Amino acid sequence: MYTSLFINDLRDFLTQTFEKRNSMKTQNSENIMDQTELDQNSAVDDDSNALAPALAEESNRTVQEIVSKHGLKVILIQTLIILVAIIIIGLQGYWLHQKKIKYIATNGGMITEVHPTDEPAYTAEEVMDFANRTMIKSLSLNFVNYENQLTSVRGDFSAEGYVSFRKALTDSGLLKDISDKRLNVKLSTTPGTLITEGLIRGTKTYAWQYRIPVTVQLVGQAQDYRPQPYDLMVQVRRVKEDEDPRGIQVAQAILKPRNY
Repeated sequence: MYTSLFINDLRDFLTQTFEKRNSMKTQNSENIMDQTELDQNSAVDDDSNALAPALAEESNRTVQEIVSKHGLKVILIQTLIILVAIIIIGLQGYWLHQKKIKYIATNGGMITEVHPTDEPAYTAEEVMDFANRTMIKSLSLNFVNYENQLTSVRGDFSAEGYVSFRKALTDSGLLKDISDKRLNVKLSTTPGTLITEGLIRGTKTYAWQYRIPVTVQLVGQAQDYRPQPYDLMVQVRRVKEDEDPRGIQVAQAILKPRNY
């Protein structure tokens, strides 16, 4: 019995000893492999560290060669591009400065080109024609319809100009004579002259001043009156197109006896 127990214990001891020896061999083998890998990696790192300066030097040399070979050409091209850009910007600025802006407004569904009031927009001859036509309509009156006739030309005057014109007709007694004596007024004109044109002092409004020789004749029911020569002093001003689509109105009209 004791012999059997001893044999079993000896067998267990030998088995454990053998297993420990194998375990130690395996661990040593793994340690050896790990150390080998570390040595190899260290060798690779050492090789990489040794090659890094050489690669950097080669890269710098390549960059320097490219710059020395193409650098002057690149600089010249860049300079040319900058000069062209400066010229284009300068031309655009000059063009925008010189270009006159045109404003567009709608009036009754129509598109109209408008101009700032400090610009003439018309020739002096065109404005004189407008002044002539306006004054002929304004002073060709009859005792039946003179109020309607004056109202119809109101739009050809500025607000102040129309008030001044009506006041002058009233102060002169002409409207009273037309009504009381049942008179008709006939007006004929001859070519006028431009006295001055330009901006009204202290404003941004362009204006024209004309002297238009006219002949006024009163025609009555029983007799005709002798024609009287007058000088019609007319000032025409530029106005905004939203006030009058034409952009011009009579601002002042003064009838003076002509002195020969």
